[in-house]
Amino acid sequence: MMRKVYIITFMLVIGLFLVSCETEVENHAGTRDYYPNADQSEWIYKDVISENEYTYRLNGTAQHSQAGEVQVLEITYSGNTSKMYVLVTDEMAVLYYDLTSDARYELLHFPINVGDTWNWVCGTVEYSAVVQGREEVNTEAGDFADCFKVQYSCAGSPVDTMWYADGVGMVREAFGNDYDLKLKSYNFPP
Repeated sequence: MMRKVYIITFMLVIGLFLVSCETEVENHAGTRDYYPNADQSEWIYKDVISENEYTYRLNGTAQHSQAGEVQVLEITYSGNTSKMYVLVTDEMAVLYYDLTSDARYELLHFPINVGDTWNWVCGTVEYSAVVQGREEVNTEAGDFADCFKVQYSCAGSPVDTMWYADGVGMVREAFGNDYDLKLKSYNFPP
């Protein structure tokens, strides 16, 4: 009789564990899964409105005056390259506009949970973000299921929406009627 109780208890514990694992996969995700940041990673996006292409490449590191070591994100469009700076920690992924100020865009907070919100101030502008849900995104680079859809907003500006795929990062960004970038290809170093 006691052996049956142990077996039933064991089965219940395993069942609860499996259910909790399933819930975790459905409702939130960890740090680097949705913002890969290996040096020399590259994403090429095509703007479906203008047909222009943008190349994003992580290329080395630099020293930020307040955040410390950050990764250099080179963004190339029409032959011109600009730089921004990325910091990925266990808590968040942040995009800095330069190396000397705290001007930033808080991309993600980890773990990512549907319904999460966060706010930050950049200069005199207050931004807010909300994880709206999960959606499938179809791009030239492939079809990505269960992407986290995050909407960013501030007063007087169109809503900026980004979709993040597991193991790939941002697969789409739509900024009002200005642009709609979709992933064309990506390449991560071995």
